[in-house]
Amino acid sequence: MRLGTRDRTPFITQGAALGFVVPPLQGSDSKSMRGGVLLEVVIALALFVAAAAIITTGMNASVRSVERQRLNAHGANLAATVMSELQLGLRSYDPADPEPMDAPFTNWTWQVVATPEELLDFDFESGLQQVEVIVRHRQPEHVVRLMELLPVNTNEVSVLDAP
Repeated sequence: MRLGTRDRTPFITQGAALGFVVPPLQGSDSKSMRGGVLLEVVIALALFVAAAAIITTGMNASVRSVERQRLNAHGANLAATVMSELQLGLRSYDPADPEPMDAPFTNWTWQVVATPEELLDFDFESGLQQVEVIVRHRQPEHVVRLMELLPVNTNEVSVLDAP
């Protein structure tokens, strides 16, 4: 590299063997170059913000989906537990208002809805009734329903009462 002059303006000659000259930036050329760099920075920042927004939206959707799956699995397990207690005679088929689950499941409630045999559309006497267990989570709201056909509850005898 060597320093030369051209119209009393210093310039740098690069690659003297190749013979090309790059004059220094000055005047309106340097202002337009700075404006171009600023434009590039603004565009890069806008692209970064757009990419961050898309990634954040995807991650939020994923977190909500995992939470919904967790509540669904937990509610299904609690509904199966209540249904098993009904089958064992530990709980009554009698319909009632929603009741809170025992600790540590205080955010969950359960309810039994039994449909009498007469209201079912069977052509024969089956001795069965439709029993639906409804398990609800308070916050966030989530409902799980489990329905089975169980024998008509006539004698209310519990497995624990059997000899």
